Amino acid sequence: MTKNPVAEARRSALRTLSERERGRISLNEVFELATPARSLAHDIALGVRRHQFLLDALLRVHLERSLRELPDEIRELLRIGAYDLVFRDRIPRELVVNECVNLAGRSARWRGLVNAVLRRLGEAIRFLDATDHEPDRRTAWVRPGRFLQHEREFLPDPATHLVEWFSKVYTLPESFAGRLHHLLPLEAEPLFRALSTKLPVAFRPTRRLDFSTERLAEEMRTHGVTAVRIAGAIVEAETEGNVGALPWLAEGRAVVQDLVAAEVAPFVDPKPGERILDLCAPPGGKTIHLAELQGESGEIVAAYSGTARLGHLADNIESAGLATIKLHDLHASGENLPAGPFDRILVDAPCSNTGVLMKRVDARFRATAEEVARLADIQLQLLLRVAPLLRPGGCLIYSTCSLLPQENGYLTRKFLKQAPSFTLEEEHLRYPHRTSRDGGYMSRLRQA
Repeated sequence: MTKNPVAEARRSALRTLSERERGRISLNEVFELATPARSLAHDIALGVRRHQFLLDALLRVHLERSLRELPDEIRELLRIGAYDLVFRDRIPRELVVNECVNLAGRSARWRGLVNAVLRRLGEAIRFLDATDHEPDRRTAWVRPGRFLQHEREFLPDPATHLVEWFSKVYTLPESFAGRLHHLLPLEAEPLFRALSTKLPVAFRPTRRLDFSTERLAEEMRTHGVTAVRIAGAIVEAETEGNVGALPWLAEGRAVVQDLVAAEVAPFVDPKPGERILDLCAPPGGKTIHLAELQGESGEIVAAYSGTARLGHLADNIESAGLATIKLHDLHASGENLPAGPFDRILVDAPCSNTGVLMKRVDARFRATAEEVARLADIQLQLLLRVAPLLRPGGCLIYSTCSLLPQENGYLTRKFLKQAPSFTLEEEHLRYPHRTSRDGGYMSRLRQA
């Protein structure tokens, strides 16, 4: 009997989310399935986490107990069912409920609970097609042009608890939502919507082989991949299955790299013959871009902190075929710095990932004040440690995929106070709702 790929995907997503809840795996470790079931399972698992606070708020209306009191599998199964009902609303309601009941196991108690809660939820919601809607306690944004409305109030009152309302609707820690609302009071909701939107995959053609965005988009069509649009140096595409097996990636003619990330290497502005350090190189997208821009003379030192952090860096560099890139192990301690001097140093620092929450979904739950402070300390120490490796007149380039001032502009100025021989030449902060892709920050600091 042929297996139902949707049922397979839902079962795999349930296992993934349950194991993730126990801290055993990451969301990217979806249990192996045949394509397209594996791709769909990944999308469901990510979708549930991306909208978890909203799903939980809806479920609580129809539960007589706390979600936390339920077994992990039943709690995640209810979230999956609610996700299907709200965000995959073209699937017949009866089918969603029946398949979730089948996944609840043999216990009549849990099968009955799943059946009752999801049926009540399905009957209590309707959808509005609109470009916008005034915030209220019954209505939530689902996707552009689409809103969910529940027959009962299930959200905080936005008139008195607006930040808490944002937190629930867009699944963001309340402290993080509050910081962004304070920074951009008139643009907070468009930003939150951007951070909650699933994006197509972004591919950047490599310059080494003179492979243009137009040629890449044309080749995508011949392989059944839908090119959504060309934006700057990237091509957005809708694709299922193993992205790494696509020929333009396997042959090194393109890399997966988002719009703002693709701006970093041109901002570094590498020149032929220069010696450049990429301090936090894995997985290597920016390293490869630097080498492409520099040409065939010079040296790019791609540094990584021990073999555990090497990841796909070596494979990506080998695939790109760029002889100017040299690997350097900083060791797990990070103390084994390469010998200077360097003409340019890129510190693409570990950060909160708050500019790429649409892709790094779980990062939203780590965006606490304590975690941001810890990361900011690491970022400052990295800059201070590599600054002496620059030659006089050299450039130190700092970049993050964060939106928070503590990791960006404030951090840059904190470094300048402690390193007075440097001056700020230029800096940029990109917000996802303005780029329609990702967000991030970069600054260029010149050594006297």
